[in-house]
Amino acid sequence: MDPNASGNNDGARAKVLLVLAVLLLAVGGSVYAYWNLYAKFYINTDDAYVAGVIADIEPQIAGSVKSISADNTDAVLKGQTLVKLDDTDAIIALEKAKVELATSVNMVKSYLDRVETARANVAFRKAELEKSQMDYNRRKNLFQGKVVTEEILEHAAIDLRASQKSVEQAEHQLSETRVIAGSGDVANHTSVRMAKEKLRDAWMALKRTVIVAPLSGKIAKRSVEVGERVTPGKPLMAIIPLNLVWVDANFKENQLVDMRINQPVTITSDLYGHDVVFHGKVEGIGAGTGGVFSVIPPQNATGNWIKIVQRVPVKISLNGDEVAKSPLLIGLSVRVTVDAHDKSGQAISAAKPARELYKTDVYDLDEKGADELMQQIIRQNLPGQKAEK
Repeated sequence: MDPNASGNNDGARAKVLLVLAVLLLAVGGSVYAYWNLYAKFYINTDDAYVAGVIADIEPQIAGSVKSISADNTDAVLKGQTLVKLDDTDAIIALEKAKVELATSVNMVKSYLDRVETARANVAFRKAELEKSQMDYNRRKNLFQGKVVTEEILEHAAIDLRASQKSVEQAEHQLSETRVIAGSGDVANHTSVRMAKEKLRDAWMALKRTVIVAPLSGKIAKRSVEVGERVTPGKPLMAIIPLNLVWVDANFKENQLVDMRINQPVTITSDLYGHDVVFHGKVEGIGAGTGGVFSVIPPQNATGNWIKIVQRVPVKISLNGDEVAKSPLLIGLSVRVTVDAHDKSGQAISAAKPARELYKTDVYDLDEKGADELMQQIIRQNLPGQKAEK
């Protein structure tokens, strides 16, 4: 065997090992540098899903469904009619309430007329009292001059006392009539106000036979059918506004060390692929792990305990313009990456002042029509009277 060949093999082997060692060091250094300079600042998870507002549509009154104007997957606008209920009973109730209001107005008007009659009666009785007082004084002077007898004076005294009693009765009657008639404002009389409230309830019941969309979105979960008897609290369908969506991302507990509120986030979805990237920010970190809020929470105080890494829900808000351009459907799975470079924010959301997160005004117009109808009825039955609400 050639000793030079053996030496050459050892040298080649040493060179190969040296090259491998250099490569391993280079790869290790690259991985270390990549992790410390880039990767450790980005926290990602695939356990994330699109969430959003699901507005259940329920009737406010009981009734039979007469027509349905929207079905699953339909896009509807705020205020658009969705379902109509049979309004026959509601129309009858409204007409009855209108008659009751007109009757109450006329009744109060009669009370006011009685007040005027009672006031005139008081004036008449006071005039009689004044006359009786003058007669008594005159007869008293004549009696003192012995012109008339004591019997005539006594008759005058009796007439005077009767006139005084008549004035007292007339004033008492006037007082009672005033109490019944109230302050004189027909529209604010108790009986009229009660009739107005009945009319308002009847008006609202009629308006509620038409069920409208409280906000714009897509119809889902339609369960109502024509002819079905529905009651308050029974869901008929749901509206999902695709502009009011966010992402619920579930991160492992050891991923939350560097996570802060308002850190930037990128999101991708299988629906659009990696070419469409959504941007958002960390809106808030959940107050507990997902297991705590499950139907059957975990019981860890057992002898067979095994540590399982828990996941904590994190709410991610989205850029509204991007969502409008590429709508995200509720329930879609997405991949979330949080940029944790900036750790200056808070890990726990600070308390926020009271505010309205979601609001609809489609029901605000209902009472205006009722007020106008009440004013019209009062004006018709009491000309010249201002119809206050």
